[in-house]
Amino acid sequence: MTTNRLRNFPLLAALAFAPLGVARAATVTLATDDASSAESSIQHGGHWSPAGTPVAGNDYVVADGHTIYLPSTNATFAGDSLTIGGTGVAGTAGHIVAPKQMKWSFPNLNLAKGDLVATGGDSDYKSVWFMGKMTVLATTNAPFVCTSSTGARLTIYRNAIYGAEDACLVISNGTPTSTAFRLHMGDDMATSGFTYYKGRIVVDGKCELWCGGFSQLNNTAGVVTNRITLRNGGKLQQRTNAWSDGNKVGVFVEPSGGTISANPTITISGPLTGGPVAKYNGFYTSGRVTVTQFDINSGYTQFSSGASVSNDVINVNAGTLAIHGNVKFVDDRGAPWIQPVNVYGGTAASTAAYLRGSPSVLSRLRLLFDGGTLYLSSDALAMGTAETAYMTNATVVSGTFQFDAAAAADTMDRVVFDKTSKMQFTEVAPLKLTANIQLPEATMTNSYTLLDIPVECGTVTAAMFDASGIIGDKKAPAIVSVATEGGIQRVSIKLNIEEPQHYWLTKGDDADNFTTDTAFNTLTNWTSGKAVYQVHHYHVALGTNETSSLHFPAYTEDPSVAAPGDYLDFTGVSLTVGESNKAGRVDYGSNYNRWRFQHLNLANGELVYHTSTSGDYKSRPVTILGTVNVNSGEENPFTIRASGDKTGLFFVVVKGVFHAGPTNALRFYNPNPAKGVWIQPGINMGTDGFSGYEGIVIFDAVRVELNGFGQFANCAKMKLAGGGTLYRRGNATGEWILPSLPVEIEPSGGALDTGPYALDKINLTFCGGPLTVYGSKVFNFYGKAGVSELAFTGTGAKTIYSGANLDVGAINLAAGTLTVNEGVTFTNASLVAVTRPIAVAGGATLKAGKSALDHFDLTLADGASLVTANDAGTVYERAEVPGATLGAGTITFDSDPASAACDTLDFTGATAVHFSTGSPLKIKLSSPVSYTKRHDYEVMVFPAGIRKLRSEDFDVSGIAFDQVENDGKYAICARVSSDGAGCQHVYVVRLSTIPGTVLSVR
Repeated sequence: MTTNRLRNFPLLAALAFAPLGVARAATVTLATDDASSAESSIQHGGHWSPAGTPVAGNDYVVADGHTIYLPSTNATFAGDSLTIGGTGVAGTAGHIVAPKQMKWSFPNLNLAKGDLVATGGDSDYKSVWFMGKMTVLATTNAPFVCTSSTGARLTIYRNAIYGAEDACLVISNGTPTSTAFRLHMGDDMATSGFTYYKGRIVVDGKCELWCGGFSQLNNTAGVVTNRITLRNGGKLQQRTNAWSDGNKVGVFVEPSGGTISANPTITISGPLTGGPVAKYNGFYTSGRVTVTQFDINSGYTQFSSGASVSNDVINVNAGTLAIHGNVKFVDDRGAPWIQPVNVYGGTAASTAAYLRGSPSVLSRLRLLFDGGTLYLSSDALAMGTAETAYMTNATVVSGTFQFDAAAAADTMDRVVFDKTSKMQFTEVAPLKLTANIQLPEATMTNSYTLLDIPVECGTVTAAMFDASGIIGDKKAPAIVSVATEGGIQRVSIKLNIEEPQHYWLTKGDDADNFTTDTAFNTLTNWTSGKAVYQVHHYHVALGTNETSSLHFPAYTEDPSVAAPGDYLDFTGVSLTVGESNKAGRVDYGSNYNRWRFQHLNLANGELVYHTSTSGDYKSRPVTILGTVNVNSGEENPFTIRASGDKTGLFFVVVKGVFHAGPTNALRFYNPNPAKGVWIQPGINMGTDGFSGYEGIVIFDAVRVELNGFGQFANCAKMKLAGGGTLYRRGNATGEWILPSLPVEIEPSGGALDTGPYALDKINLTFCGGPLTVYGSKVFNFYGKAGVSELAFTGTGAKTIYSGANLDVGAINLAAGTLTVNEGVTFTNASLVAVTRPIAVAGGATLKAGKSALDHFDLTLADGASLVTANDAGTVYERAEVPGATLGAGTITFDSDPASAACDTLDFTGATAVHFSTGSPLKIKLSSPVSYTKRHDYEVMVFPAGIRKLRSEDFDVSGIAFDQVENDGKYAICARVSSDGAGCQHVYVVRLSTIPGTVLSVR
């Protein structure tokens, strides 16, 4: 390369006449191209002229077509400045190459002429970072170009770029890849990188300018209409949710087109002018919009108050265009402008198109309507005011017109077309008419003209309009009529309000049909021959065969979309299932579904739940809302049941829904106990579902998950059958106190389950068949149990408290510890004291004092334990056990270490002894035995007639002396002695171990 020495003559001359001893900055030029980042002249000196690694005090220039590579590591340039390209008209271009994912900082990086090439790949987010100070010296005549053919990202760090108003920076992608080249205007979500840059930005080709707000560009003296230019489809991309607009920032679109997109919404107040632009996602503007074509392809677009619009055409392909009433339609000279708007859109949600505008707005549009929805509204955001809109030269092919209904004024919106308009919809593809509300049938009883269509627009008939979207608040349908007056075809609607009637189901729904189309809402298998209509009453009484049932449809299988307010309405006034002499059946399917009724009357029959999900699933609740009246009696109760083939939570009883008289009964039933089925009386984990219910409730083979019992205060009676279980579900108070409510157990049995939280206080009145208590948590009973059997199978601690009454046929303690406190009564309904059998299984423990043991016919199995104590403290008592069967278990007696006082059990009546020398009965005392004083503890007395007992039949090894070490002179032994009546007394004694001394006396 030949160097032009004359070009540097002014600099050489200045240096020649500089005073000696004063350092002068040198200008160093790149003489040889860098071939890669490995030999980057940012960090190496071989390619500079004069040669040398860049240092402070020098200015460095890359021109004459040379290329400098930035290093492949983060770096800071050591020189005072680096200029790419020569300045002035005769300046030559330079090239800078930036590898991916690095950060470089420059004291001064001057972009004069040439280009910057980013080489990062498609997936390298923010691949190139420039920090420090970057100044664009290039102007619009010869702009500096930032480019990438690999889809890289270029980030200008906050406040890092400078440039005067004539500066120009082009983002270009000469060889587009699948991912566009992006320039990020700042690192902090692209909000502040260009605060000091006043020049233009051109986005050319498959490139994106990512900006978090126009405020950083709102720094010029006046409005710059082409501050950002979009060319060849270049995209302006809003980066963050918070957008700060700038009224001085204009966006110009060249004839080759541009794109504007948002995440989710972009707001601009400066002018948008020029050629065609494609818009995606949210877009708000209050500025001037004058482009050859404005395509809305998705999202919500709003021309806000103050905006000025005059586009060659606006196409609403998908999404919404909302035009505020204060938008001006004027051209560049201020003359009135009729804005062509084409509304298209498909039937899918992603392709649906909407136009919202007030009548004053619609009168300024030349509308082509083909497939979208038109909302007539008082402005872009508010609806509900009935007005008249006048449309000129409109073409209506298909779609939907929605009219505001002003119920208080008894009026509706109206659209008046002029003679130049064209109606191209047909009876095969009718124009749909809808309303913003369900019309109140009590007041809106008139005929309402919605459309005025001159005969010159084409003949229309009532069949060319679909008014199914206009209904009354009681579901009265709208009837369309067309009347021609003075050359105007007036299209009107009127609600078809019927008088209340009673209709019966004529045939059942399909067995597998739990979709949205059943006789519940859309099918016509009623004696009316029509679908359900709100003013009428409906009856289901075809028997309990599944093929004769009404099906409640499902609205969702997905709990994530089942919001708390979601439900399906039965639109009739009432639905009655069954009659006095004929049962009816309803099947409801799927999961997470709710149905709401004005009145659901359950007279005779059943509601059957089917989960449509394969396999056994828990927590698939369904719910009925509204008013449910139970009219069946206790002998033939209406039944709500599971189908029997799935496990799951199948029903939630909502507060205030069920109503019944004191003789009416409702049964919840699971026909297959092998498949667990649960209900929750209350949506808040079972606290209030039966509040206000005054009838009889029966739980048959189902688990009732309760978080409170007060909801049953008004019930006449509760019945448990088939193992029906009351289960503590929530973590609220575990006190079930309602002694006035009789809980009747049928012979098939009922149960209580402590659940995961314990039953802290149970004060209920049980009667009838067997009752089982489950659970590993605390169970405290204060009520009355007049059942045939009371069984405790759970491992949790169980206590019968003072004031409780036990009139049970038998007590079976299978596990855990049962404590019977002082003050428990054992009387029957006639208040006569009773004796009841109690069986303590191996591993279980019964703790009871005299007041309880006097009423127990005790069976103590091998491995079982009896403790002669209760909550009354240490009171040495003599209890008479009226009958006992004793195995090789353990009995612990209260004892006084200072005397011979202890509890004693007198076994009377039929007593059986099943322990032996090989399997002895273990005897324990509550206190250690005195070593220094002899005390003979009489612990048991056996009646005459049983076999002769020996001391070896008893194991006293669990009794200790009161001192740890002794001289071995004494031992603790059992002694058996007989009295004159043949009774055998068992003592625990201290005997001497000295040879010749008797150790035990029989």
